[in-house]
Amino acid sequence: MNVNKYINIQGNQLLIPNSDKLNNETESIVFFLHGYGANQSDLVFMSDFQPFNKSLCVFPQGFYKLDNPYQFESYSWGDIGNYENIKKSAELLNSIINEFISLNQFTRVPQISIVGFSQGGMLAQILAVNYLSKLHNLILLSTLLPPVMHDYSGTYPPINNIFVGHGTEDNVIDQSNADLIFDYYKKYNYDVEIKKYNMGHTIHSNLFEDLSEY
Repeated sequence: MNVNKYINIQGNQLLIPNSDKLNNETESIVFFLHGYGANQSDLVFMSDFQPFNKSLCVFPQGFYKLDNPYQFESYSWGDIGNYENIKKSAELLNSIINEFISLNQFTRVPQISIVGFSQGGMLAQILAVNYLSKLHNLILLSTLLPPVMHDYSGTYPPINNIFVGHGTEDNVIDQSNADLIFDYYKKYNYDVEIKKYNMGHTIHSNLFEDLSEY
């Protein structure tokens, strides 16, 4: 039975909808990073589907609250186009993830995966490459390659799989950005899968089947 739980770490309320999976034997954790103007609840539905329903699912809230007349709780990870803001968010989120893992005293360090949608996908890439020592899966949905990635000159961390999904009718972030992401990570010899769906700036139901097969 799924039970919502909130854990406050460094002022950020982490939402855990399947908290029954939180114990010292937890083997896999997935962090979901929402898009600009959304909130931590936006992607919670994904935790009900395979392959995510087998893992502990954690949903941080964007660090910047927005004045959005169309949505009651509206957040971002930084101003649009301001990648310095997003880099600061990545640094803070890395600290939160480390503290979350330390506080829960897992028997073994769980495998960590990240799902990022739209602006959350940009944050996911900066976090994965700049701060995490290793990552199980990096799932990038309807997003783009942050320009600051071209300035990165450090060591690229081990990432087991990278999955890129995008809509062919996306009028927010053009589908060509998925190809740029694919090419960038392939250049560094990552295992990258790309799938395009007949949809706009959203998440296609076939995504879950594709991820389960991948």
